[in-house]
Amino acid sequence: MQVLYSGLRSVWEYDVVVLQILDQDDSYRLIAVDHGVLQDASRQALSESHFMDSFRSPRVKVMHPSPDAATHRGRGPGGGKKPRTVIWVPIQRGGKPIGAVLYQCDERREVTPEEIGFLESIHDQLGEILVAATLAYLVGSERFSTGDRTSVLSALASCVTEADVVQVLYASLRPLLGYDVVALQVLEREGWSHALAVDHGVLQDVRRGPLANTVFARNYESPATTVIHPDLPGMLAQTSRGPGVRKRPQTVIWVPILQRGQPLGSVTYQVDALREVSTEECAFLEELSSHLGAVVSAAYLNELTRNQAVRLTALNSIARSLASTHDEDGIVGALHSAIAPLLDCDLLELIVAEMPSADSVRILRADRKGLTDKSRLPGRRPSIAGGVLRTGQPRLRSKPVAGGEHSSAVWVPVREDNRVRAVLSIHSHRQAAYEQSTVAFLEQVADEVALALRNAWAYARVEAHGRRLEVVDAVGRRLASTLDRWSIMRAVREELAAHLEFDFFSVATIAHTPGGPVAEGYVFDGGEEQPVVAVPLAEAGPSREAYETGRPVLIGQSRWARAFAKEPAVAGLVYGDGAVLQPTRGGRRRRAAARSIVWVPIRHGEEIRALLSLQSYRPEMFDEWHVALLKDVAAHVSLALATAEQVEARDRQARMMEAILTHSPIGMVLEDDAGNVLYANAEVERIYGKESGAMIGRPTGHLLDEAGASPLSNPEAETNGALQYGLARKEMVIEVRRVPIRGAGRHRAGALSLHEDVTRQRSLLEAKDLMLRAIGHEVRSPAAAMRSTLAALLQWGPAIRSEQGQMLVQEAYEQSDRLLRLVESQLIIAKLETSGFETRPVPVALGRALEQVLRILHSRYGQRAAVVRCSLPVDLPEAHCEPAHLDQVLANLLGNALEYTQATQVLVTGARAGDWLEVTVQDNGGGLPVSLRDTLFAKAGLAGQNRARGGLGLGLYLCRLVVERSFGGRIWLSHTGPAGTAFKFTIPAAA
Repeated sequence: MQVLYSGLRSVWEYDVVVLQILDQDDSYRLIAVDHGVLQDASRQALSESHFMDSFRSPRVKVMHPSPDAATHRGRGPGGGKKPRTVIWVPIQRGGKPIGAVLYQCDERREVTPEEIGFLESIHDQLGEILVAATLAYLVGSERFSTGDRTSVLSALASCVTEADVVQVLYASLRPLLGYDVVALQVLEREGWSHALAVDHGVLQDVRRGPLANTVFARNYESPATTVIHPDLPGMLAQTSRGPGVRKRPQTVIWVPILQRGQPLGSVTYQVDALREVSTEECAFLEELSSHLGAVVSAAYLNELTRNQAVRLTALNSIARSLASTHDEDGIVGALHSAIAPLLDCDLLELIVAEMPSADSVRILRADRKGLTDKSRLPGRRPSIAGGVLRTGQPRLRSKPVAGGEHSSAVWVPVREDNRVRAVLSIHSHRQAAYEQSTVAFLEQVADEVALALRNAWAYARVEAHGRRLEVVDAVGRRLASTLDRWSIMRAVREELAAHLEFDFFSVATIAHTPGGPVAEGYVFDGGEEQPVVAVPLAEAGPSREAYETGRPVLIGQSRWARAFAKEPAVAGLVYGDGAVLQPTRGGRRRRAAARSIVWVPIRHGEEIRALLSLQSYRPEMFDEWHVALLKDVAAHVSLALATAEQVEARDRQARMMEAILTHSPIGMVLEDDAGNVLYANAEVERIYGKESGAMIGRPTGHLLDEAGASPLSNPEAETNGALQYGLARKEMVIEVRRVPIRGAGRHRAGALSLHEDVTRQRSLLEAKDLMLRAIGHEVRSPAAAMRSTLAALLQWGPAIRSEQGQMLVQEAYEQSDRLLRLVESQLIIAKLETSGFETRPVPVALGRALEQVLRILHSRYGQRAAVVRCSLPVDLPEAHCEPAHLDQVLANLLGNALEYTQATQVLVTGARAGDWLEVTVQDNGGGLPVSLRDTLFAKAGLAGQNRARGGLGLGLYLCRLVVERSFGGRIWLSHTGPAGTAFKFTIPAAA
């Protein structure tokens, strides 16, 4: 009391300090220091105290008594003074009140929370001190009539370890009662116990084992003092060190130690000789045992932390347990298994800071049953563990707090290289389960945990690196046999899914558009492949950041997920808040967005060609290990995509070459260096009439021999190496050209021979020659006639009558007109026979075209053209063609009817036939000869009886070329006979 008063008065200026000590008979003792004077001790009934109710709910109370309150009359300067400020602070032991201290001030003042906290921290230690003081008080109590009891209780009051207790009992009781062995047995958890004995003056080693294997195991079911005289040889024989080795006790007294009615352990007193045990002796031992509960409980709980030898043994045991662990879960499990038998531990926690920023922490727990679990929380969340992480200072809590599950707890930092990396904490439902020595012990345990964590993290890094290499190797091996872009993306997703957990996978290639870069590619979400969607990177969030910075983007908790889930479900992309989201999961009322996101750029050289992403609907699913893994995978994907592009380009070239070879109008034969066929395309099959399979491996020369080819050109005269052969069986002319293929150096690797069907070209050349000869002949006739007529006019002009001169001029005009028509026809034929000819159609009214043609025919044939009549429907649509070509067809058909028949009527009609117009030119002449009907539309067709007037027979050939090539229609002879002839042709109708 005097220490409290003198120590606290200088700080808080207390005038009176009063100690209240509860006794077992509903009374309490009161000791006070009043204004520096120690007052007489007194004893009162608890019911007379103003604080009786306060002991039932022991909490700090601050009071300000009124001036007329009762005055404590003490000795000294404080006699008669009235306190104006009173602070009542309970003293607890084992969670129950055992007393209290009143701190009184004569003046009224405010009491701060810091003052209350300071007093509470002092009272956390007063419980043990008060127990020891109580035992010392009992030494002088009248209930102990002998000095023996006084001596024992006085010595027990100073015991702090189990070894102290058993040695004090032996040393104090052997001189009085002659006990040879005193054994203390303490119950542990889960059916175990340990025992410590002093045998014939020698302190024995602690023995630990299952309680069921001990002699007095059943006594704990109904704990009461028991006296036995063993009659079996070896019963309770001690294998000990010292004089008592192998001695057998004849008298044994077993006394239980109870605490709050429950057995805490027992003390066994043994005598080598057989003797009686009196009731007074049992009562005396029971009296001692009633005070041993608090002493043994404190000694057991603190044995670990107070006893240096035991502490080192425990640390060695914990170190051995931790040495066999390889991960954080194993560390927590081993640590709990090692500490639980030693300390009252209902929950063990290891809080590990996520490095390097410590924005979140991993919490690993092991409960009383040894079950472990793991969770992750934000590192900035306020908590005692968070404070220890930041300050590195341990914390001790000995009583419950509002909302707390456990009454006692200890938190100690776990350091690595002078930096706090984790916090180790133990928790108990029992109040005052731990003390400062527990904190000191756990700090030493934390050093072992730091070493175990360092080893576990190093092992995890090695394992993670090995696992990363395994995944990357699996992806690389899979991609080595994958040669197209979509198969590459599917292969990467399948290999990653075999090793990782994710919900969303994407490989998006980057396309550069006028509006900016666009990401488009493979997306796998919700267990299935999604439709390809093009996303402008300018509207995107994490993917745009990865593309623009060229660095990976890792998001542990997406800021869009919660807001996105509250919006109504819609189809398509969702833009907003710096991101583009594609809803692919969720029902009609809810939708989900990824919470964990990783984006990694895929580079090709210095250019970012694509983006790789993993996403999950759960938070904190990815870390830096996933980023490193995806960077390695991205390198493989980049190489695979580049290879796929090359393969795709080669495939395009191969397909193009295959198409060229297959559909080429020129036959191609690939030969080996011996001249044997390696490949032949379809044109070669058509030319020679054999399948390519029958040609493979045979000499190319056999193809010409088997086809009966005969040379049409002189090999020595051909400078370009092309030789022409005639295939009599197929009436075909082919041209063969050989191109050698060089191999390494100057060696010949083979040859490519080109086989071209030149039958048409040869025919065209022959027709050209024929045409030139015919034109030469036909042009000569009108030209000669014109020359003769003009010469006559020049020579005989003055002598010729006007009628004759007019006739000569008319004749010259007709000859020049025929010559002009001949040239125009040849020009049109030349154009239409050209493969690159392109038409320029326009809407043309058929009636107007006929009117223009009839005007030309009237100037050409005079009154003869009057027999032509037209009959066209009023609603006949316009034709869609080139006007000049339509005029040429009508002029040729009508001209033939007027020139080559004696028809008295030529009728032109038209009708619609779907998308076409069908035009008919019909005359009532005598019909065509049978011999001309099959070659009407050939190039050397009808010349008629007027060849002398310039007819070449090209009119119907020209009509066929125009109708088929310019109109895209057809022309045919509808009928011919004595009643006349009808020609029909089709022409597209205008829309």
